[in-house]
Amino acid sequence: MPAIGVVFVVLGLLSVANGGWMLAHAPTWYDSMPGVTDVGPYNGHFVRDIGLAYAVSGVGFVWCAFNLRRCWPVVVGQALWATGHAVLHVLDMFAGRLPLTHWIVDAPGVLLPGLVLGLLAMPAVWRIVNPQARAAHDATAT
Repeated sequence: MPAIGVVFVVLGLLSVANGGWMLAHAPTWYDSMPGVTDVGPYNGHFVRDIGLAYAVSGVGFVWCAFNLRRCWPVVVGQALWATGHAVLHVLDMFAGRLPLTHWIVDAPGVLLPGLVLGLLAMPAVWRIVNPQARAAHDATAT
């Protein structure tokens, strides 16, 4: 499996695990995740809604890992979710809804995934990291 496939499996498993935790134990997830209490009071329904989004996203990542030739539209959807999530956090910091130091907490789980997936959604980058997409592109370009 190409490296990007391995990355998608890891992201998928982490996303499904996080989403499952949010769905099954929303109060524990809310109290345990660094920085989450900064965004407002606990709302179990909202945590479970977001947990469902993470679980579905994780399934999408795993599907992508085994369908690299045709998964780019799913990658774009993943990028829209992750990049939008990251942009929302940055905007909240600049608007004063989150402390400016929150970027330290957000960097590994929100900002970095948004940046990486945003880059992967660019066709030129996607062809570089995905040998199957590059081969399909080269075949249609000739």
